[in-house]
Amino acid sequence: MPHNRIRILLIRSGRHLGIALGVLAKAHPGCEVWVLATHGAEREVTRAGIPRDRYLIYKTRPRFCPSGMLRGGMARQIWAQRFDRVAVLWPDAAGSDQANVDRTALAISPRGFDAITPDGRIVARRTITLLAREMRRAPWSTFVCVGLGLYRPAAIIRAIRERAVVPVPHATTGP
Repeated sequence: MPHNRIRILLIRSGRHLGIALGVLAKAHPGCEVWVLATHGAEREVTRAGIPRDRYLIYKTRPRFCPSGMLRGGMARQIWAQRFDRVAVLWPDAAGSDQANVDRTALAISPRGFDAITPDGRIVARRTITLLAREMRRAPWSTFVCVGLGLYRPAAIIRAIRERAVVPVPHATTGP
C-alpha cells in the first residue's frame, strides 16, 4: 500500500520546535515529520514526541554545511528517504545567521524549502530567490575579503606590489 502521508524533513531543532511541529501539522494534516538535529538536541526532539527512528543527528563539522553533508554521506542517507518537503527552523523572524542552514536545505531539496519562524509563519524559500541573493552577496563578500587581505588573489596582488617597491640592485658589468 503506497504511503499517502507527506514526509517532511525539519532541519534544526530549537526552542520553538513545538511551534514548528504545530505549524507543519496544520499546513499538512497527518504529515510525518523527521528532524535533522545536531548533538545535544536529542532530549528536545524526544520531548517534542519525535520517535528515535525519525530523527537524524548531524555529526559533521562545520555544522549544517552542504559540503560536510556531502563528504560525510549524510546527504545520501537523507536523499534515500525521499522526503516530500524540507523545512528549516529559523531562530528569528528574519532568518538571521541562517546562510549555512539555508544552503544545506537547498542541497537536500534543490527545488526549495520552507522556513518556519518563531511566530509560526511559513516563509517559502525557492531556489531562484536564494540564487539571486547569493549573486548579490558574492561581489560584496569578495570586495570585503580583498580589502582585508583574506582572499588569495589579494595576497598575490599585495606580493606583486611589494616586489615592485623593493629596489632591484643594478647589474654590474664585468671588466
